[in-house]
Amino acid sequence: MSQSTTADRPTIYNKTNGRCAYCNEELALESGCSAELRTGAWEVDYWIPPEQAHRFPGFDVESEDNLVPACCLCRAEKATQTGLEYREKLRRRSQLATRFSCPPVELIERLIRSSPSFISLRPQKKSEPGA
Repeated sequence: MSQSTTADRPTIYNKTNGRCAYCNEELALESGCSAELRTGAWEVDYWIPPEQAHRFPGFDVESEDNLVPACCLCRAEKATQTGLEYREKLRRRSQLATRFSCPPVELIERLIRSSPSFISLRPQKKSEPGA
């Protein structure tokens, strides 16, 4: 990507109210990606990367309209996907995480209150024959 000037960064940052265009993480205005991943660090990214320009004839991928703020993790992981493709990937990942994650604490507490035997996770001792 061509280097954006310092003056461009605030404009691009404000496009999404200071949040990553993909994962919605809060970003720090004056923070760029570096070897140490700091919270809020971000870079300018192409919504439609140049590698995908052939799919959008007549669209200027170098225009400011195509530039968005992206946290360092999303920017690296997105690679040559379009912004919509990458957002869909994040949405599917989120659904899987929700589906396979541990139940919320409130649910566990409700189960314990409604059924005290739920908390008994110790195996029952087998009675010995003839005892």
